[in-house]
Amino acid sequence: MFASVAAVAVLSEDWRWHTYLLLVLVPLSIAGFADAITSRVELREDVLVITENFRTRSYPRGLFTKVSAEKGVPIALHTVDGMWVKLPRVSPGGQGLVNKLRAWVKYKSG
Repeated sequence: MFASVAAVAVLSEDWRWHTYLLLVLVPLSIAGFADAITSRVELREDVLVITENFRTRSYPRGLFTKVSAEKGVPIALHTVDGMWVKLPRVSPGGQGLVNKLRAWVKYKSG
């Protein structure tokens, strides 16, 4: 949407402050959209894989002790050494993900 409005502003040859603003917002909106469609959390059998900002991080299951989820705060997993690993916002409600993570952390393969 920003690209089409910026194109109309540029083609009108009436460059004002909003034209420059739109030209700045175009690459930012493209980067935000790309990040939104590539952010994900994968629960594998013994590894949690988090992909965010075009980076992938992997954590073994035994590293986590509990899952924390509060309103307005990203879902986070508490590690055995006292650190918190925050997850990207990948779903609107997230309660289903929280329940799956809690079950995944508690599950001991065997």
